[in-house]
Amino acid sequence: MNRKEVEKFIAEQFGVTPDYLWEGDFVTAALRHPDTKKWFGILMRVPATKLGIFNEGEADILDLKLDPDFILQLQKNLPKQYFPAYHMNKKHWTTVLLSDRTDRKLLETLINESFQITI
Repeated sequence: MNRKEVEKFIAEQFGVTPDYLWEGDFVTAALRHPDTKKWFGILMRVPATKLGIFNEGEADILDLKLDPDFILQLQKNLPKQYFPAYHMNKKHWTTVLLSDRTDRKLLETLINESFQITI
């Protein structure tokens, strides 16, 4: 599941569009509840070296808030897709590498979970 597919799913599922909070940055976007403005996700593009997966280039990622025990399981069982959260609390957030290899059904479930636990 790539970034565009994630944005489309979130718009259709929750009526939420990415919120670009930083002046001049049209890549990093908060995903927030429409009423409370609480974050349930953040879309970013980071140097791939930050994830330790490539030596060059950039990677699209999505940070989600999830149950800490579940985060550990994801990172253990799918170590090339789920990472300690980039730029967020590593206990409560995880980073998902967005690519054509990202399991759509699993990611949609995780986005729903993050949305629910941040209400």
